[in-house]
Amino acid sequence: PGSSIRGLGMPLGNLLDNGWAQRMLLSPSSEAIRAETANLLDVLSAVSEERALRVLDMLTSMLSHASGSGEGSSEVFKLFQKLVASPERKLYLTVRGFLGDVTDLITAEVNRILSLERRFTTDP
Repeated sequence: PGSSIRGLGMPLGNLLDNGWAQRMLLSPSSEAIRAETANLLDVLSAVSEERALRVLDMLTSMLSHASGSGEGSSEVFKLFQKLVASPERKLYLTVRGFLGDVTDLITAEVNRILSLERRFTTDP
């Protein structure tokens, strides 16, 4: 049915829950691996709205890891941006508390930058 991957008999949830996608999307060693993983997740999410929301949930849970990965996280953010293009998905994230989560991430990043500035300042 709609929740299993054709030919594998594996539910999509199981495929996304085992952490492989996060490891591949944030792989510091290969831009090609990150790009192909993002392409695969994009194809999987295009099958149905349920799958798209599942991938979106996975990406949302990865944001704190992705924010500290520098250039290695660009594919995560590109895919995330593509998946949230529709107003319905933006509403979905809003209802699930995404705005509070992203505010916390921004606050943590600002605090990290301030800490670095304080450490490297030469002023007394």
